[in-house]
Amino acid sequence: MASKRPWLPLSLIAALLIAGCSSGASGAEGEAPAATTAESNAYASALADLTLDDLPALVLQQDDYGLLSLGMEISDESGPQDNEDASEEFETIEVSVATIEELGRLGGYRLGFEDPSFETNRIVQVDTWIDLFESADDIDAYLELGLDDIRATDGVGGFELVELVEVDIPLIENASGWSGLMGYPGFDEPLHWSFGFVRHGRLVAGATVYELGDGDRTAEMIGVLQQLDTRLRGALDGSIEVSVEHVLPATDEDREVPAPIGGPDLAAMALTPEDLGPGWQLDDDGYYADPDRLAVFNRTFKYTEQGAATIGTSEVVSIETELQLWPSVERASSFITSRRSLFEGEEGAATYARIVAEDGGPIITNVTTEFLDLQLGDQATIITITADWGSLGRQANVFIAIRHGDVISWTTVHVNGVLSQADLEAIAGLSAARLTETTA
Repeated sequence: MASKRPWLPLSLIAALLIAGCSSGASGAEGEAPAATTAESNAYASALADLTLDDLPALVLQQDDYGLLSLGMEISDESGPQDNEDASEEFETIEVSVATIEELGRLGGYRLGFEDPSFETNRIVQVDTWIDLFESADDIDAYLELGLDDIRATDGVGGFELVELVEVDIPLIENASGWSGLMGYPGFDEPLHWSFGFVRHGRLVAGATVYELGDGDRTAEMIGVLQQLDTRLRGALDGSIEVSVEHVLPATDEDREVPAPIGGPDLAAMALTPEDLGPGWQLDDDGYYADPDRLAVFNRTFKYTEQGAATIGTSEVVSIETELQLWPSVERASSFITSRRSLFEGEEGAATYARIVAEDGGPIITNVTTEFLDLQLGDQATIITITADWGSLGRQANVFIAIRHGDVISWTTVHVNGVLSQADLEAIAGLSAARLTETTA
């Protein structure tokens, strides 16, 4: 599955802004230029006729950011945001797709750009987004749900809401803004985000600027929001022409396929939230196409209780499990053996550091690798790679590979710290039990 930056979900950001808007905030310094009658009529007509297909051209394109997005790449989360996506954005309270549909949300679109180096004390991501509703009357209730969610998020899963203050948005009608500081599990540095939004009838549009560190990027956010508002008003009243100038990156959803017919039930072999213990919930799962394997099933998890999830004394950053069906026993066995060989010695440590950097991660140093073979299934190996992740501190990625015939269970655990051998064997035992019970 594509990894996600640990940013505050957009639904929660938007929810915070409703307080300013519903209280009549309209930009404390200055007013937007008055529109002509013709422009007003065109604007109202365009809003009434607006569809989801129009949204990709309305968000800011990369050139609109200038130097702010220099060297950045389109984020994996960019693209259409249907109501299922919106439902998944609620981290703490449960909001169903049906509830969101009842509140009139038709859909949305997001276009973000992120710095692949992920360095501290600099802007690491910028984005703009738009949500479209059946009517303006439907928006407030939807955003109020998000406000409830963010209130409940503080302290859950290791998240800490350090600061949240309202800021003035000058020169834009119906706009509000906020500046926040959030501590994230597994990160030594907090994330500062400045975000604002503007209402245009049944449309809500927003902008966010993120920095890893405690620097304040409110001024940059206001500039982005002003650009977005200008683009929206001009596109709706016909005074400017807009177009789509971006190509979305391929995502795991592009590879999603139905479960194989006649093959083993890989989903039943995967770890479940119940296996991991209280507080764990399913994040996402599904079957995916792969050129080398007959079938692949991937499942990710999220922790939803107060405090951070731990294994032993180490704080858990993420857990995911993948079940792989190979064309033969020989190829399955060779895959595990080759992965172990890939990370052995100094050359293996350098290879891992290069893979992390190429995948958009930070520059890691002091890489060490350890291997543990277990008597589980037909073949079992645990690969532990520990490194200094810059401002994130000393972290470990643990890969637990267990084979039963031509099926491999591959579980990845990312922790802030290290895991003991007893902890490793316990997780491997859970994976082996799922695999062998289902294939017996």
